[in-house]
Amino acid sequence: MKKIKRMTCGLLPLLAGAAVLIEHYTVPNAQAVSGTLPVFIGILMCGVLILTLLSIQSSSVLNWLRDRSAWYTAIFLIFLVLDVLTQKTGIFGPPMFPSPDRLLAELVLDRSILLDCAGNSLKLLFTGYFWGMLIGLLTGIPAGRSRKARYWIAPILRVLAPIPSVTWMALFFVLSKSLFQGCVAMVAYSVWYPVASGIMRGILQVDHAYIEAAQTLGASSEWKILRYVTLPSVLPCLFQGKLNHRSSLPRARSENQAGGERGMSQPTIRKQRIRRSSVKVRLIVFGTLAVLLILFSVFSEQLTPYDPYLQDLSNAKAPPSAEHLLGTDRYGRDMLSRVIVGSRTSIFSTLLLVAVITVLGTAVGVFCGWNGCWMDTVLMRISDMFLAFPGLVFALAVAGSLGGGLQNAIIALAAISWPKYARIARSQTLAQKETVWMKAAKLSGSSSGKLIFKHILPNIIGPILVTAMLDIGTMMMELAALSFLGLGAKPPTAEWGSMMSDTRSLMTTSPWITFSPGIAIFISVMVFNLLGDTIRDYADPKSRGR
Repeated sequence: MKKIKRMTCGLLPLLAGAAVLIEHYTVPNAQAVSGTLPVFIGILMCGVLILTLLSIQSSSVLNWLRDRSAWYTAIFLIFLVLDVLTQKTGIFGPPMFPSPDRLLAELVLDRSILLDCAGNSLKLLFTGYFWGMLIGLLTGIPAGRSRKARYWIAPILRVLAPIPSVTWMALFFVLSKSLFQGCVAMVAYSVWYPVASGIMRGILQVDHAYIEAAQTLGASSEWKILRYVTLPSVLPCLFQGKLNHRSSLPRARSENQAGGERGMSQPTIRKQRIRRSSVKVRLIVFGTLAVLLILFSVFSEQLTPYDPYLQDLSNAKAPPSAEHLLGTDRYGRDMLSRVIVGSRTSIFSTLLLVAVITVLGTAVGVFCGWNGCWMDTVLMRISDMFLAFPGLVFALAVAGSLGGGLQNAIIALAAISWPKYARIARSQTLAQKETVWMKAAKLSGSSSGKLIFKHILPNIIGPILVTAMLDIGTMMMELAALSFLGLGAKPPTAEWGSMMSDTRSLMTTSPWITFSPGIAIFISVMVFNLLGDTIRDYADPKSRGR
């Protein structure tokens, strides 16, 4: 009987694999492609069969297989669904949605090219990581060990941290001699500031008693203290800083303000009040800037000095002057007017996208966390699939299949961005559902809807809103990226991403035409990211010294 139970752990994936093979050979093809899928499915089934046989004699293999049986079943079913939707029915067709058969066949045929590309990618990755780690060490160690160095380095980290690294993409590529150097610079920059902040935070957290003990035992030089005490203690913070750099930076700021020359000291009441006052001031400043940006976009048509769509070929590609502060484009249209009008499209579409994904993700997360039925498992596995897939690549596929346009770009980004909010809402709902006061509310006879809207949502909305504020800059960049690639707003609509795409060929001859919308994107992203970062600090009691 036990052997039968053990065999059933691998029976379900094997049945799902068999269903894929039966469907593949029995259902006629709408597309003529090579038969690579059965070979791949057969290899997977052989692996599951071997694990099933091993599980009969080994309890550890049994437990391992039992925990992953549902995942293997889901993989086979995904292949079945994709095969039906692409190769068998043609509902989804190439180039955006190739069939699994075609995809696997191309992987086999182009294996040499893929291996070469993988080698170049690894070379780029490790080169960028090496330089990023090196610069992070050279800036993080002095910032942690010296107040004077921290005085200059910490503000730089504080300003650059909320700005997405892709914002600097155009600058890196323009200043670099080759594409490889530009990519290395991008990777190095992405690695540098989380590593530097993690090292600085780790050094500030080192107990001063360890340093005194090392000095007592003969470690008189700074190098010995750094080698035997500081660096071993910093390694966990180093990796944490790289893997979770957004959360490490606010902590590093507060610890920087509270720490002494070496190690951590307890902040005084005066310092706590100063920190709270600083957070409030930053919140007012960045909140005001964000409101001004939104009002600027609302009244953009009234603020334009010229008609943004009026063409004057006699004044095409004119450089910045007193008459046209940002110059004109290839059609003689005033760039300042187009940038101002483009703010409405770029900012409002971003806010709409963030609102959609926030509401959708929160609704899914609260539903899953509150009910916890089989729908919870299904929706969370779907969210895992979206989170595991490169978001922008999937958005390109969805937007391309829908035909482009700003509306379709918003739909594409919404389809891949909701799982993050669903995860946050679900975890917060599960935590709130088990509290004592929630159990008391249930005993009082309150309905599920009342419990959710009156008790659950007010207590989980804080982290969700903070995440939404931090996502405004990211979503603006991704919308601009889709427009830049021709899958967002269509000309002549004034939108910052499409304006950059329309004038990218003039980068060398008339750079002001491309830089004008790029600077607008940079300023908007920086303001909203700094606002989100400040709201997170304000919502975190530790950051306020409470």
